[in-house]
Amino acid sequence: MSAPHHYTRWSRAELDTLERCYLAGMRWHHIADAVSAVQGVERTREACRIKAQRLTLTRGRAKGKPPRQVQEDVLDMVILGYSTRRIAAELGISQSSACRRIARLSPQRQNAWRQQVGERVAKGAKDGWHKRRRAAA
Repeated sequence: MSAPHHYTRWSRAELDTLERCYLAGMRWHHIADAVSAVQGVERTREACRIKAQRLTLTRGRAKGKPPRQVQEDVLDMVILGYSTRRIAAELGISQSSACRRIARLSPQRQNAWRQQVGERVAKGAKDGWHKRRRAAA
């Protein structure tokens, strides 16, 4: 026979901490640690995630920038001639995600960006050569 589960009500301070930590972009295990430290009641990662979902903090979306903002950032970086690797590194997304977001741009913008591939490769090779030379010295 299992022991009865004891539910401890969430305090206003815990809810405020949960919201602040989530909006700051913290990871769930760090959020759980911060919320647990408020009242001394241990809140698990899953408890925090579910509570945030019930409070409609998450709204069923992943943490991070809203998709529209990321798409605008990708457009800016394409205009500046960034490579997919650099776009991914700057935005904290995978390189394949950067490619998918570039594919959502207008065909004219994609073609202009693709025509600059030779310049990006040459610049990357040049920068890599200088870095290797400095490291060897």
